[in-house]
Amino acid sequence: MKVRITEYLEIDVKREKWVCERCGHLLIDASENYKKGCLVAEKPFEEVHPAMVEGQAYSFSPDPEYVRLLEFYCPGCGIMIENEYLPPGHPITHDIQLDIDALKKRLGKGEGISEKMLEAILTKTVRETAERVTKGETTATVTEEVIKKTIDALKELGV
Repeated sequence: MKVRITEYLEIDVKREKWVCERCGHLLIDASENYKKGCLVAEKPFEEVHPAMVEGQAYSFSPDPEYVRLLEFYCPGCGIMIENEYLPPGHPITHDIQLDIDALKKRLGKGEGISEKMLEAILTKTVRETAERVTKGETTATVTEEVIKKTIDALKELGV
């Protein structure tokens, strides 16, 4: 089962791995800093914060002697997972630390599964059944297959 943590970052609870939400690439063990499993790029401020007025001596760009910009990318698909501004020489921050055992317990009890998630699964089930029956498949065959898919989806959610 995967749980979304940020826009492009998930945790695979069963495998205890950080995962790219977009492509499913396994980044690193969930006990580690996910950023260590990413590609890292240091961006020049001139690219990120261009001068507001061309030809002027001053801009609103931070001074690179005091701060640097690091971007963290998925090695699988290249999506930017995170970025951070750090003083030069400062180690990469470890900003997310999860209690994986507690998360597994909660998911095992069915916590974290919202009514909307269950409603979405059941709506999809009903819609798929109706479409297939409308196309002429027998109701019994379709219902049995769709129920199996629904049970698999619920098992993956830990229900």
